[in-house]
Amino acid sequence: YRIWQMDEGWSEWMPYSEGISFEEECMHYLEIKAMDCLGNYVIDNETFYVDDTAPEIIKTVGDPQCMIEEDVYCVTMSTPITVDATELGCCPCTDVTIEYRIWYDDEWTDWMPYSEAIYFTEECEHQLEIRAWDCLGNMATDLETFYVDETPPELEKTVGQPHFYLGLDEFGHDVWLVYPGTPITFTAEDMGCCPCTDSTIMYRYWYLGQWTDWMEYTEEIHFSQGCIHYLEAYAIDCLGNMGDIDNETFWVCAPGGGDPDEDPTIDIIEPEDSATICDQTVDVLMHAEDEQTSWENLNVFLKVIEQVSGTTMIYPAEPTDTEGYFTVPVDIYKYNYGTHLIFEAMVIDEDGNDDTSAPVIITVCSTTQYDQWLDTGWNQFSTNYVGCDESIERVFESIEGCYDLIAHYDQQEEEWISYWINAPENELTTIQSGKQYWVHSTCPQPVHFYISAPEITIDHPENGSIITELPSIYGTAWDSQNGVQQVYIQITYMEDSTTYYWDDNAMDWTTTQTNLMADLTTGYHQEWTYDSSEINWIDEMNYIITAMAEDSYGCFGYDSVQVSVPFLGEAAVNIEKQVWIPQEFINEPDTEGYVTYVFTLADIVLFGYEEDTALEIYDDTDDLVWSGTVNDGEYHIEGVSQGVYKIVGGKKFSVLVGDPITNSVMGYYAVDNNGYGASTKLYTYMPNIYDGIDDDFIVFSYTDGTEVTVTNMDTDTEHWSGTLNEGEHYSTKDLSDNFIKVEANYPVSALSYTDQGYAIPAANQRFSGQEFYTFAYRITDQPNTLHVMSYEDNTQVLIKNTETEEEYFNGILNAGEETTIASMERRFYTIQTDKDVTAAVLAPFANYHHGTYMGDKTGSGIGTEFYSPIIGISQIQMVFAYENATTIEIYDAATGVLEESVTLDRGEYQDVNQGSGHWHLTSNNLFSLYQGYGHASASFAPVLFGEAVGGYWGETREATLEETVTFKLRVSNPGDILLDSLNVSDCLPEGLVYAGDATVNAVPMEPSETWNQGQCFAWIDPFQLAPGEHGEIIFNATVNMCDETLFNTGYVTDENQMVDDEDTASVESICEQITDYTFDKWVWRESMESWDEYTEDEGFEDIVRFNITLENTGDTTLEDATLVDHLPEGLEYVEESTMVKAIIDDTILEYSGTEVEPTITPGDGEMLLTWVEDSMYNLPPGGIVHLEFEAMVTVFNGDLTNIGMITIIDQFEDEYEDEDDADVWVYSECPP
Repeated sequence: YRIWQMDEGWSEWMPYSEGISFEEECMHYLEIKAMDCLGNYVIDNETFYVDDTAPEIIKTVGDPQCMIEEDVYCVTMSTPITVDATELGCCPCTDVTIEYRIWYDDEWTDWMPYSEAIYFTEECEHQLEIRAWDCLGNMATDLETFYVDETPPELEKTVGQPHFYLGLDEFGHDVWLVYPGTPITFTAEDMGCCPCTDSTIMYRYWYLGQWTDWMEYTEEIHFSQGCIHYLEAYAIDCLGNMGDIDNETFWVCAPGGGDPDEDPTIDIIEPEDSATICDQTVDVLMHAEDEQTSWENLNVFLKVIEQVSGTTMIYPAEPTDTEGYFTVPVDIYKYNYGTHLIFEAMVIDEDGNDDTSAPVIITVCSTTQYDQWLDTGWNQFSTNYVGCDESIERVFESIEGCYDLIAHYDQQEEEWISYWINAPENELTTIQSGKQYWVHSTCPQPVHFYISAPEITIDHPENGSIITELPSIYGTAWDSQNGVQQVYIQITYMEDSTTYYWDDNAMDWTTTQTNLMADLTTGYHQEWTYDSSEINWIDEMNYIITAMAEDSYGCFGYDSVQVSVPFLGEAAVNIEKQVWIPQEFINEPDTEGYVTYVFTLADIVLFGYEEDTALEIYDDTDDLVWSGTVNDGEYHIEGVSQGVYKIVGGKKFSVLVGDPITNSVMGYYAVDNNGYGASTKLYTYMPNIYDGIDDDFIVFSYTDGTEVTVTNMDTDTEHWSGTLNEGEHYSTKDLSDNFIKVEANYPVSALSYTDQGYAIPAANQRFSGQEFYTFAYRITDQPNTLHVMSYEDNTQVLIKNTETEEEYFNGILNAGEETTIASMERRFYTIQTDKDVTAAVLAPFANYHHGTYMGDKTGSGIGTEFYSPIIGISQIQMVFAYENATTIEIYDAATGVLEESVTLDRGEYQDVNQGSGHWHLTSNNLFSLYQGYGHASASFAPVLFGEAVGGYWGETREATLEETVTFKLRVSNPGDILLDSLNVSDCLPEGLVYAGDATVNAVPMEPSETWNQGQCFAWIDPFQLAPGEHGEIIFNATVNMCDETLFNTGYVTDENQMVDDEDTASVESICEQITDYTFDKWVWRESMESWDEYTEDEGFEDIVRFNITLENTGDTTLEDATLVDHLPEGLEYVEESTMVKAIIDDTILEYSGTEVEPTITPGDGEMLLTWVEDSMYNLPPGGIVHLEFEAMVTVFNGDLTNIGMITIIDQFEDEYEDEDDADVWVYSECPP
């Protein structure tokens, strides 16, 4: 072979013995010749490109970038880095591969193929390594460092002296008062990772309406011209990261910026000169004006000068709502007690003209004992007051964070000793009064250093007071440095040279010194209160009350007063025990049907709520007036003469009375057949409009998302439908003289308004509650009057306009009190209370025609307690009795004086009007109350059978076994001494078991103590009773014994006053026997090894086992049972497979064989297995009988249902029927 290369040509022929290699790069020819012994040969010629040269990597770093040094760059996350590679060798192949990887946070990524520009996604140091290789594997690498920096530099501004910092403007920018010599300097610190620190600061300023161009900052800035300047500056680094623009306002006190026009004027209005001020803040009020500049554009400042030291602070003023007036609140609590402060006001107009007011001097009243303004750097100070804690941390607490070094020269040791902040150990640790110290202040502005002591006053009771009761002791405490941390009270008296202290833990007087902790508010003047309502004051004794205010370092301030207690009177207590007696006819018809009594003027309108409602009307002589039937949504109108009528219904109904058809000018809310004034279905009538009187039909919603439909009952056409939220209403004037149906998905109320005279339903659907919505308007030239009546003391009542939120009343009503709102305007009212009240819209004067049934305490309109306002003796106040021997007592609600007492039997009525006043009517039985005058009035009558009707409290009642009864313990204070240590207890007799749900004054509260296995229980200190007050405890008990009279006694004692009382209520327990049982059918499920409702495991000719169980869960004996099992086609009874097991009184009885075989008779596609009565089915209470039998499957596939039916006759000859079933699912292969 021989080789050709470019520079040398062909080599000599060389014998081939081993592999051939090329020693130089670039192109070669290789010629090979093979020859045999005869000289025959063949030649092969090949070309080879020899390439050992790696490709060249070309990297381009885009902008923004800074090269710090070779192969080190600063870039941002938006800087692109592109890579290319060029083949440098001889090989004509140009297929070069490029890969890269990145190092960040001590970790390399995997090698990644390069396809597009590279960006970094995190800040700080990265390394980028690139490699490129050709098709022969010749590889080049490149490694460079990149600092990724997205963080702009931070600009630092320093305003030199002299200057005053005025705070922030409305945009959050700093505002300064400076002088021509005041230097303003900037520095910039690079906050990013790039080591390049070459940041540029740019600035510009505004003056007299013009901004300068942006300029590079190179030296400190001074403003030489007076008036206002705005200065803006920012810093930018080499990568273009730009910081926020700093915007500052500078008021330059120098001539040359103003206008020669007339100067503005300013005066200080408040405070008065020579005033002494003890508040933390004094509001300085100034008046300024100028002929050229509007008052809003004046710049007003207040200069505060400490008279002795001359220390001056300047504050910018804010304009008030009154033209020309400005104000500055100045904190003065840091100044020493007795310091004189000079106030001077300054004003500058738009042209730079200014004026200064006459000075006002005030005297500071504070708890500060020493104060001093400290400038930046070294300050000398000495104080004659240190306080109870001399530690440096305590003394310099007011400037914490604004000093780093305090020094003192020790004259005796002739050396300096010092205190360094955060030093592990210091020679100087305390401050002593009278000595000289140096403090190094580190804050850029002057700081106010001060030391204070706590102070306290007792504001109530006054010194020398004579007290009969003292609910609380209170006063004011303050410490201007760090506030009062705690206030303690000592209450003492002395007897026989011994001092006694009140101890609120022991609730007694003790000889051990006791500090009582008071409640303390926050703020400057802190209010403190101690609840002294439980102190057992001793008659005819003098007491010392001492108050102590403690600060955070244990320093105290003191105040004390002396009070005396006279002879207080006699103590007494009374307890009344009652049991709740429900009305037995509630929700149930009596022998006649559903019965109620109504008073009417001319019309009776009956509304049906169920199909086929049979109704009868009887007059007061029990003669039938009308009878007939109405369906759901139908009505009947009966014209009658004025009087009382009895209405009997086969089903529940509602009734509208008065003269709504005959007359007009009236108002009423609809009531449904359960007596509710708010319901999901209401039938009503809108009277004919009277000439000149405004009318509205209004639907009120109590729940968000209430969907309402209003329909004409006669035409069955929809008048309106829509959605109302809570408190919203729909109102229309287009339904005059129409019968109306209102339907909704949540309860709503419906007001037919053509005048006043109506009770108002609450959101709870009744006519008493805590949230009401209503409407009222004028009566020709007279206002309608809204009445809200309270049944309990301390009832919070808010009455406001639903549409405008304007408040008409917001206050407290006690039991028997009412508030009235009269208006000539169209108003929608919202009434909100924290306890149940009733509300009504009534006539404004005596002889105006109106009439309505009033709401009672329970809200049903049929109850035992009503409040009723009456105007004039000419009105009627009609009461109706629903039971025999109903005694109704009429009291003056204001005085509590009994005016009249009447006793009525069922169906009787009487007018008991006592004349103008507010009346309180109570009764031993349920009654209703109608009030009004003349005709032109209407109202839906309360219905005796309504769900809303309640019961009453009495001394004895009947109850059945397992029935829950409710007891009330009413404790009152008939004496003249506060009862503050009450113990109310109850011991239930055998036959009653405590059942919980106890409340104390309507608040849930279970007994504090129990004993005698829970039969006895007590409430310790459930309430305190002042003379004339009472409290109530209500709880439940369950009857577990019958045919007994169960006497339950309640007890009350007051340990401090040594008084007690007891009272008893009784329950006549009746043994009421109830028939009840369970009947179940089961099938054995082999796969589950249990009884189940079905089995799916069965095939052809398999045996299936069934179980029928009867359990007597009542308290009567089950007799004469007949069991019939319906065995479907596909199942065949297995003879003598029946087995019976009865469990009676823990005795097990088992039966099998022929004696329990059923009678088998064919049925319709089934066989009937009948087991007739036998002794084993005469089950006493608690007895259980199991009957099992087997059946064979006679089909290959099918779902077979086996039904068991039982007929039972109990000991009272009442018959009961029941049934149950079990399923057999058969799946098997059919035979060939």
